[in-house]
Amino acid sequence: MNFYNRLINAVSILMYKLSFYYTFTETSQNSIKNYLNIDSPSLIELGKTTSLMLVNSHYTLYGSRPFVPNIIEVGGIHVKPAQKLPQDLEKFINESSHGVIYFCMGSMLKASTLPEEKRLDLIEVFSKLPQRVLWKWETETMPDKPDNVKLLKWMPQRDVLAHPNIKIFISHGGLLGTTEAVYSGVPIIGMPFYGDQAVNVEAVQAAGAGIRLDFKNLNKETLENAIRRILDDPKYKENAKQLSERFRDRPQSPLETAIYWTEYVIRHKGAPHLRSAAVDLTWYQYLLLDVVAFIIFILIVTVTILYYSIKFIYNLINKVFSKPQKNEKRSKHKDD
Repeated sequence: MNFYNRLINAVSILMYKLSFYYTFTETSQNSIKNYLNIDSPSLIELGKTTSLMLVNSHYTLYGSRPFVPNIIEVGGIHVKPAQKLPQDLEKFINESSHGVIYFCMGSMLKASTLPEEKRLDLIEVFSKLPQRVLWKWETETMPDKPDNVKLLKWMPQRDVLAHPNIKIFISHGGLLGTTEAVYSGVPIIGMPFYGDQAVNVEAVQAAGAGIRLDFKNLNKETLENAIRRILDDPKYKENAKQLSERFRDRPQSPLETAIYWTEYVIRHKGAPHLRSAAVDLTWYQYLLLDVVAFIIFILIVTVTILYYSIKFIYNLINKVFSKPQKNEKRSKHKDD
């Protein structure tokens, strides 16, 4: 990230933390008390004493990060072995000699509510493609639907993406769908809307296995250009395949990893030795601001002492060497 990216990142994290501490924590605490009928410790304290955290990410996609031992990456834990597709769906995919583009905006974003101008742009682009298009569409019909487009309210996404004839996944960049596409080695065209979607799409794009589009600026030209780039440039498919191989190359499956570490914590009575001492530090101690401030203070004092010492010695030397000259001038004046 450049300076601007890091600045936005730091401000965003700070805002999220303040929102969590002062909004969601109190609401969640009240929910625990009202619905579970228990007086639990504060969620902040519970967070500090957490024995194990399983996170649905993996360094092969999101880059390496300095995790402490009790944070275990199990990215792809939800990915199950691919199953046989329903007969009509498999027939539609198999019979496409140029491959299939899978278009799904997830369960929280309904494609049927797209603005009309966006829908028409999508239809025009899809109608010109030699590929077939699988489109998750929530209503029974679509006006002006092209013949090469198949609409379904729901599809077994994991099984669809695992099919070798899928050429591109057009997505909103949700974590689970992105992970499934990465696992299957399918290039992605991502149009993030909120939350972690932008991070997911950026990670895929940084790996050279996809392209990010801005939905606000989505039109016929931008979409067609992105599709053509992925279809015509073999590097996207190659990068997606390499990313898939790295993502799946592990000594244990994500589920086996989660089971092992969960049982490890149980065997060692909470495994307190995995817990980082950093959770007990204040924010300025964690960032070493007190240490930095002390070092700066020592440097300032040292430089100040050196400055005044050198200034004193200079003045002293100047004073000593200036006296003979003054005496000589006085003697010369008397002789005259």
